[in-house]
Amino acid sequence: YNSHEDCGVFGNILFGTHNHIKEMSDFCFELAQRFAAEMSDIELQRAKQKLYCDLLNPQSTQDIMELIAEQMFYWGEYVPRIKIATAISKITKEQLLKTCHNWLIKSKPFVIVSSSIKPTKLNDCYGKYA
Repeated sequence: YNSHEDCGVFGNILFGTHNHIKEMSDFCFELAQRFAAEMSDIELQRAKQKLYCDLLNPQSTQDIMELIAEQMFYWGEYVPRIKIATAISKITKEQLLKTCHNWLIKSKPFVIVSSSIKPTKLNDCYGKYA
């Protein structure tokens, strides 16, 4: 099991053979339910600290310019780091749990299978989540 940022929000990559597709899909769904059900204060603080570190990570002029360009592209304005840090500090456990519930439980899962198996075999285990 590996969790990767490039999978999208709350994305996971599982490695296994076609014999274990059902177990892997069950594991992903169970993991999603756990994330959406509970969160400790320590987990919340660690998440905030990770965001603060990511916020302070850009050091070179090029890094900072890329950050500003990204903000201009997405939000149409430059948002100073202090404003982002203030928003991070206001995130509550309830907000994160609601987001997790909306993204992990209410939404349909997105599955990519890299294998030589036929899609009909995957439908047997995916059907209960659709």
